Amino acid sequence: METRIEIAINIIHAKIGYLLASLSSYSDLGLHMGISKINNDLDVIKESFMMEDYIFDTRKLVNLRDEIKTLENRLGDYNSQNNFLGHRLACQVFEISLLIKQIIIDFKVDNEEIEEFLLHISRYFVIVGNIINKELLYF
Repeated sequence: METRIEIAINIIHAKIGYLLASLSSYSDLGLHMGISKINNDLDVIKESFMMEDYIFDTRKLVNLRDEIKTLENRLGDYNSQNNFLGHRLACQVFEISLLIKQIIIDFKVDNEEIEEFLLHISRYFVIVGNIINKELLYF
């Protein structure tokens, strides 16, 4: 039987899968690869929770920080008044961000690097949602 953490991460996987399928109509956004990579990274985290091993490659965190900086530069000076409104795809992305934060709150993470990585993933999705809003709603 699946544990609560497995179910929570599997729900996120399902939502990311739906998002990736939806993004195929917007390939010009160029967000597909980064989101797919994060989806794969969540599998590693799920395995860590299941094994209670919490081994984590810190290079993933460094790479994610770099990716966030790149997306922030792409976002530029765009300032959303409310991060959780906008294009339907952006709203899906914001929901994923909140579900990741919920995992951090609901499940004690005994590894600061994994917790920081999850926080960065959540931030990544907020930025992606804002990019979707900027590029699809505000040309």
